[in-house]
Amino acid sequence: MSLDNAAMTVYGDSISGNCLKVKFVAARLGLPFDWVEVSVLAKQTRTPEFLAINPAGQVPVVRFADNNVLAQSKAIILYLAVGSDLIPGDAFERAQMYQWLFWNIIATRPPSPSAVILSARNSASPISRWWPTPALPIRRRLIWRSTRM
Repeated sequence: MSLDNAAMTVYGDSISGNCLKVKFVAARLGLPFDWVEVSVLAKQTRTPEFLAINPAGQVPVVRFADNNVLAQSKAIILYLAVGSDLIPGDAFERAQMYQWLFWNIIATRPPSPSAVILSARNSASPISRWWPTPALPIRRRLIWRSTRM
């Protein structure tokens, strides 16, 4: 890893869409970066060396030339995009951009197993607003899977 020619080092797993988001935004903005492949499947995020960079043991994580470290793909891409055309200047258009970022968080991932269990037990739970009743068979499958892990 060398920061001599790069503004940052991105630690990520190429099979992770969240890691690739960071890579694509940095490339789109023309920001020089080094990519360090960290395999989640090979448990490379659990090594003492990696945990020293990100104690949460998750990718992506970025180390900047000034040694500041930032994790979580959306936080990273928002930080990188400040002052670029990727973040709209108009307040309403910027709010729409945030709307899609936040939608992505909710819509592309299943809720945590504990949230699913609570939702299946209590149909009035907050998660029911986002995961309507017709999804109950899916909820039950997720509950079954989460109890088998």
